[in-house]
Amino acid sequence: MRTVLIGGSSHVGKTAVGTLIAEKLGGKHLSTDKLARHPGRPWDTPTWTVPEHVKEYYANDNAAWLLADVLGHYRQNVLPLVQDLLSQDRGEPLVLEGSAIWPEFEVSGVWLTADDDLFRDRMYLDSSYEAADAQGRRLIDNFLKRTLLYNRAMMDVVRKRGLPHVVVDEAMSVEQVAESVLERCSMSF
Repeated sequence: MRTVLIGGSSHVGKTAVGTLIAEKLGGKHLSTDKLARHPGRPWDTPTWTVPEHVKEYYANDNAAWLLADVLGHYRQNVLPLVQDLLSQDRGEPLVLEGSAIWPEFEVSGVWLTADDDLFRDRMYLDSSYEAADAQGRRLIDNFLKRTLLYNRAMMDVVRKRGLPHVVVDEAMSVEQVAESVLERCSMSF
């Protein structure tokens, strides 16, 4: 049974890579976002309207507090669910991805990282930052600050523990990132 765990900060490409790997392995793709929801992205999308409590949450300018809060959520609410999924006898490969795959948890995975500019550019594009009002931009900027802090903290742990990771850059295709992830898992498709 093959299980691929992919961690990384928001907008690094985990979902696209996880979907492709699951397709290639003939397995199931699951995002940790579906396991236990934490305040999501603070901008509207075609399928998501930002609730007031999410706006209030990201009005907090303290990125260190935002990071500590989300990591507490991952530890308390998501990790037990991930551990349960990993203990199940599955008949198909599983690709589990999400920010909640934190490198200090006793799970084996591959972590995706990128430079600050890639995160900012992708997030601003996805959020229609230029069209947002001042309040909307502030919320997006606070989400971005937490994202960048998360990425730095994640990579500190990844480097300290010598864990596998892939540095994503804008020139890489989803296929190239997926191949790099599978190489680090000693798998191929």
